Amino acid sequence: MAGEFDNGGGKFRFVSLHRKWLLSLGFLLFILSAIFGVLNYRSLNGLVESQREASQTAWRSEFKGLIDHSVDRLQRLGVVLASLGKLTEHLNESGAFFDSVEFGQQFTSVRYELDVDRIMLFDKTGRIRWNWASRIGGEFSMQPMLDAIARIKTTEQPEAALDCQSQCGLSVVMPLLKDGKNIGFIGLNQRITDLVVEFSTATGVDIGLLTRLRNGNETGFPRWRFYSSALTHASTLKSLMTYLSERYATPAAIPSDVEWPWHGESYRLHVLPLDDIIKGTKQGYLVFIANVTKTSETLHQSLRNSLLLINTVRHNY
Repeated sequence: MAGEFDNGGGKFRFVSLHRKWLLSLGFLLFILSAIFGVLNYRSLNGLVESQREASQTAWRSEFKGLIDHSVDRLQRLGVVLASLGKLTEHLNESGAFFDSVEFGQQFTSVRYELDVDRIMLFDKTGRIRWNWASRIGGEFSMQPMLDAIARIKTTEQPEAALDCQSQCGLSVVMPLLKDGKNIGFIGLNQRITDLVVEFSTATGVDIGLLTRLRNGNETGFPRWRFYSSALTHASTLKSLMTYLSERYATPAAIPSDVEWPWHGESYRLHVLPLDDIIKGTKQGYLVFIANVTKTSETLHQSLRNSLLLINTVRHNY
């Protein structure tokens, strides 16, 4: 019979089978509650990670869809403008364009009604023959359109370019045909910041565009040599980006599975090169910034509940 020796009275004190059973049951419940808590937390955490990966894929598809839709819209608009403005009739055989104030008057309302910042006409050699912009004095990089023209001469197909060398804009260049021959090109440009706002409004996810510092006058991230040409909720998130720029050598190095506490909220970032959105695009990154505060609190509450259950079992037995 199991027992233990009592030094004080010199007698054996027998432990009842009932007490042994309770101790064994308590230990078993303690082990089961610990296993349940760990499995529950790991299951919930795994679900969150799966949702995170799915969300990141969805964000990329959503934003690329906005870009593709805008490219299609600009192409259709280019066809309409070329037809209504009878642009091919204003190019003579040598490719010279007869400038006219009338064109500027026709296109003045385009910016507000059709969301276009710039319309340009080129002769068949790629020389600029007419340039209309919705605002005066804004910087604009011609190189993406000129590169697109060089490709069109080979493919004879419209080309799109996403450029952030000066200000982020989406450009579409199309050939102008007369009697089946290419006599010039029309280019249209739209600011991409409008798409950034549209994406954030539709998804509830903040988004930023990081582009190369041009002349050092921009308030940016010196270590990266980038600045935010577009960033939703910049009053809060720009300081977070500054903090991260001091920890990581490049935006691409920011891990997408790390949670960042900031100003009482929790965030996760997913960084993509702009080249992933439109091939051939250089010198820029797209940053998705998700507020995961509620998800984080759910995970922490699950962990607290598991620890509370384990502690309750331990004290009761």
